[in-house]
Amino acid sequence: VLHSAYAKDVFHRQGVAAESLEVVHNGYWPRLFEPRLSKAEARAKLGLDPDRPLVLYAGRVSPKKGLGLVLDAAAAMPEVDFAFVGSEGQGEIEERAAAMDNVRIVGWTSFDELPPYLFAADILLIPPSLGPLKGVGNTVLPMKLFLYLAADRPLLAPRAPDTAEILRHDENAWLVEPDDIQSTVDGIRALLDNPERMTRLAANAAELASGLTWEARADKVLGFIERRLAAKG
Repeated sequence: VLHSAYAKDVFHRQGVAAESLEVVHNGYWPRLFEPRLSKAEARAKLGLDPDRPLVLYAGRVSPKKGLGLVLDAAAAMPEVDFAFVGSEGQGEIEERAAAMDNVRIVGWTSFDELPPYLFAADILLIPPSLGPLKGVGNTVLPMKLFLYLAADRPLLAPRAPDTAEILRHDENAWLVEPDDIQSTVDGIRALLDNPERMTRLAANAAELASGLTWEARADKVLGFIERRLAAKG
């Protein structure tokens, strides 16, 4: 059982029979999002500015995650705040961010503690870079994606082979050209300048997330196992 078609293709190219491979995407626990907070409630809880636009990334804080490009975008948008949630210490990204008034670094946060940060955001960000995908050599379809989808906030992500399995441009996310600072800046502005678009994308993402729970994944995995056993008689 593979968590993406991208990974399935890798195994198939290595000689594994296609009928022995099944794609079942990862998921999330809906209980993590209860109680749901409004943006204002989440920002008050976390001590964040109630009025400034906020673009948020959750995950490991590292240059390998494409966050250098995000800092470049932040430098071009001083009117927008950025938050990186998931720092494990002082590194290159943290050092650069310390010199920027509109970037906030938050330490490592468990899944249980993460939802208020997601609720506080205007935009949830998957760093728009192909660097992580190339570096891993397999899929980097991130676990955060499923939490993002469930948070009822618009997503900005790269046009990449792995995320393209789930995200559709101007349908449930806003996709930008990878490793292109201007495309990232333009994408953020395309969302912030169009509240109706943000609301529509967030609603579509949340609808998609309703079928991507861990419980739903378990049912799909069991169904695949039952089919394979039946085929073997």
